[in-house]
Amino acid sequence: MNKPIRGDLRGAKFGFISRERDVIMNIAEVDTLEKDLFCPEDHFQNMLINERKRTERFGRPFMLILLDVGRLLGEGSKEKPAVLQNLAFALNSSTREIDMKGWYLFGSLVGIICPEFYEANKTRLVEKLRQKLKSFLEPEEAASIKIYCIMYPDNEVAHTEDSAPAKSEQINQEWPGLLLS
Repeated sequence: MNKPIRGDLRGAKFGFISRERDVIMNIAEVDTLEKDLFCPEDHFQNMLINERKRTERFGRPFMLILLDVGRLLGEGSKEKPAVLQNLAFALNSSTREIDMKGWYLFGSLVGIICPEFYEANKTRLVEKLRQKLKSFLEPEEAASIKIYCIMYPDNEVAHTEDSAPAKSEQINQEWPGLLLS
């Protein structure tokens, strides 16, 4: 007999109802986690627009970090709530309180806006982020995440694992809807 979860009384006589409720609860739990752990896509986009305007006005640089988590959260992921929670723990433990985290592209790209961030600190932050991902996720899960860094106002794009020259072009080819400059 299944133990009740969160006060949900499941019928022992009707196993199929219990399974349907489990599926519904898991879907609802994932949706809640996705919304609670990271800012929604539209809110994150507005924060990015405001930060870019602030940079243009005051000349203080910021960095946008994009984490490609599409493969990590793909169709075959059974433990999606746990993976999302561990991903959030890794990001929160490796970034500052003023850094804003949210869905740049819901379900595929998590973005981190690092205000007043300078180029000299980029490598150290990415290394710290990679280490935290390895400590909170399984090794193959952490390895499946691509990290892109975009500095504003310089608009230089760098990928931590690849040194090809035109990173914005590569990102635009992989994610046609992004249109990075």
